[in-house]
Amino acid sequence: MFSRRSTFEASLNSHAAHLAALRAQGRTLVDLTISNPTDPRLGLALAFARSTGPLGDPRGARYQPDPRGLASARAAVCGYYSAHGATLDPAQIVLTASTSEAYAWLFTLLGDAGERILVPAPSYPLFATLAQLTGIERAPYPEGDLDAIRGGLEGGAVAVVVVHPNNPTGRHVPRSAMAELQRLCRAHGAAVIADEVFYDYALVQDPPPSHATMSQALTFTLSGLSKVCGLPGHKLGWIVVTGESPRPARALERLEVIADAYLSASTPVQAALPELLEGRHAFQRGIRDRLAGNVATLGGLVRPVEGGWTAVLPLGTGADDEAVAKRLLDQGVIVHPGYLYDFAEPALVLSLLTPPEWLTEPVLESFFRAQG
Repeated sequence: MFSRRSTFEASLNSHAAHLAALRAQGRTLVDLTISNPTDPRLGLALAFARSTGPLGDPRGARYQPDPRGLASARAAVCGYYSAHGATLDPAQIVLTASTSEAYAWLFTLLGDAGERILVPAPSYPLFATLAQLTGIERAPYPEGDLDAIRGGLEGGAVAVVVVHPNNPTGRHVPRSAMAELQRLCRAHGAAVIADEVFYDYALVQDPPPSHATMSQALTFTLSGLSKVCGLPGHKLGWIVVTGESPRPARALERLEVIADAYLSASTPVQAALPELLEGRHAFQRGIRDRLAGNVATLGGLVRPVEGGWTAVLPLGTGADDEAVAKRLLDQGVIVHPGYLYDFAEPALVLSLLTPPEWLTEPVLESFFRAQG
């Protein structure tokens, strides 16, 4: 009665089940996994106090659908990228309701059922779900491994996903790797899908450029309000299409048909986008300050972080990250076991949006106790 691609495992994993049991007991837990900036527990609510004002723009009440999105909103996206060194035309932009939707549209655009798209590991757990729903095959490659990417392309992969900076490792794609990736994908007729939702949150000087500046291979650069402005509830993302002619034009023609089938981007948010993007800077400064402060507090406990909102705490060889995460739960601390992100080695993952006062000495000491 139901399709195979809509069949998913419904039961909780062991870590989630243990967490649910502790919450049912009323246990007080320090949650180091919160990554939603609007969560009141993070103490960032003041950053959003004026975010609903632009939604009152009367243009938002007029429904004049454009599959690619309102011209004024797409022009605002171009303005955003001009600050990152990319000169774009609004015709190169397609608006979506979210980055997740952008992935689904691009997987549909680029791959027929059974074709492969290379995705980095570790990275988002979401890729497996989106691949299944769109009928393509997800082929993981070790993050940053150009030889593995080359082999995947030689094996017929139609696209390569990169996350810049990666979630959860916090690493950018280096400049040299960006250039080689462009060359490889162009040579094999494949596309680059570059997720840059955390690009504004670099914690290093002179980070590599945005993939929106790349113009050799067919490249799709993704981002949106969820991270750029800390407004996940406003539901607006975008796709930037670049590359050597004529492939971008052909891709945009097909994307327009896909977008027209859904018309999912909200008109009021599109009308408000220029003002929302203009007001992003104060919010981003506050977030970067918190990220840098938490990285300094965590020190050598976590791997070096180049950007983004997450940190990785490596565990010893042979450790069981799920067992360690469950022991931390028993000590009142919530973190994610690394296997949820496809880590090949044992690790824990925590959010750098965590309020600094939560990273107390007892909490930090719990990491050592949990490792046995």
